[in-house]
Amino acid sequence: MIAPLTERQREVMRLVAAGRLRKEVARELHITQDTVKSHMKCIYAKLGARTSSHAVHLAHRAGYL
Repeated sequence: MIAPLTERQREVMRLVAAGRLRKEVARELHITQDTVKSHMKCIYAKLGARTSSHAVHLAHRAGYL
């Protein structure tokens, strides 16, 4: 069982899954790149992911994407 992602974390994951770079995610969501990095760290921890692509895979399997 994985911890649920917040709405903002799901937004970040949708953009990452679409192939956006951290700076593009930040620009689109009107947040800093450091905030994107922080969201990704939390997402990795919640999903048990090791990389962005692994997080995308796990988020897809969990129904977040």
